[in-house]
Amino acid sequence: MPRRLNVEELSCWADTVSYLGDGIPEATEMLRNRGIGLGDRFIRPDFPEGALTLYGPVLASHFAERIRNSSPGDYFTVHQVNELIDAMRNTLGDAGVQPLVHAVTTRGFIGGSTDQ
Repeated sequence: MPRRLNVEELSCWADTVSYLGDGIPEATEMLRNRGIGLGDRFIRPDFPEGALTLYGPVLASHFAERIRNSSPGDYFTVHQVNELIDAMRNTLGDAGVQPLVHAVTTRGFIGGSTDQ
């Protein structure tokens, strides 16, 4: 029976995007502008080989939007966001993670590697 997914379910589906290989652009397009935040269970992805090299800007935009739709609720979430930015910075450089840094600053996530 068809139904609408709740916010936490959408968040969990959005967490899988980094692992979809060639499906990353299509998945991010389907999830765009749906107000999906990071969710209570967000853990920064362990990016598969090549994901950031091939789709870094798309993934940066995807995670920046999710951060903009989130609140820095607790230390764990803030820590995972910092870890996300660090992991992406290793491949994309400072310029590549600027959408995330801007989102973090706008939403009030503070600490660690996001301070620029």
